[in-house]
Amino acid sequence: MLVSTKLKGPGKLPVMNMIRLSITDKSVWELFIETLAINPSNFQLFQQEFWVGLHKTATTSLHKAFQVLGFDSLHWGRGEAPLIWDEMQSVGRSATLERYYALCDLPIPLLYQKLDKTYPGSKFILTIRDEKKWLKSVERLWDEDYNPTRGTWEIYPFTNRIHTELYGQKDFNAPVFLKRYRKHNAEVLEYFKNRPNDLLVMDMEDGAGWKELCPFLDVPVPSRPYPTVYVTKKLESINSGEPPPPPPPSGICPIIIALAFVFITVTIAAIAFAIWH
Repeated sequence: MLVSTKLKGPGKLPVMNMIRLSITDKSVWELFIETLAINPSNFQLFQQEFWVGLHKTATTSLHKAFQVLGFDSLHWGRGEAPLIWDEMQSVGRSATLERYYALCDLPIPLLYQKLDKTYPGSKFILTIRDEKKWLKSVERLWDEDYNPTRGTWEIYPFTNRIHTELYGQKDFNAPVFLKRYRKHNAEVLEYFKNRPNDLLVMDMEDGAGWKELCPFLDVPVPSRPYPTVYVTKKLESINSGEPPPPPPPSGICPIIIALAFVFITVTIAAIAFAIWH
């Protein structure tokens, strides 16, 4: 019989470390199956890369970076996030999570201690930003003018649920959110203080990118630039430190359209007059 251990392998099939057991007694085999079903962690080890920085700390960029490096990466997903949260809370491991090698965004930052114990040997990445820029970006996340999916939060209840788990409330509150941001980062640093090889801190304000990430993951540095991804043009302006461009005056477009219509009408009339006369 073969018992498999899943090891890290970016962009490839999992590397399987086979342990060969000689079992001929049917009762022993049945006992093994029962034990495996009760506690599969005794027989399988999944090593992953977990991003533990809070949302709006260049999470989408890191997700794209993982993909460039060839990792199967998940960023929130399409229904995977609540499954991961519920599975980790109920059974202490997540079959949904184990389908991916790298995971970003909520609920991962809230689970890092459980993930560390359940998946030993995994790596963790803490992304940080300037506090004022982070707070402004999070505020815009709660703003329907900047976040087109904001209106779905009441329909898709896990979003409000996980925000309440993180901040103690579902509505934006600048002092509460900033206090939680500071507390989370401090707790992560304290937890890994004696394990520098297991935690990478990426300061996005200092231009962190391939030069920090690739040595930590022990992979070659790609030839292409580190990805920089923003959700909307307005958010891109925010991240660059510039205010979003003002909308054009509401009366200009109708006036231009009206003038164009008059010009075309007069031109057609003039051509028709010239033809018939």
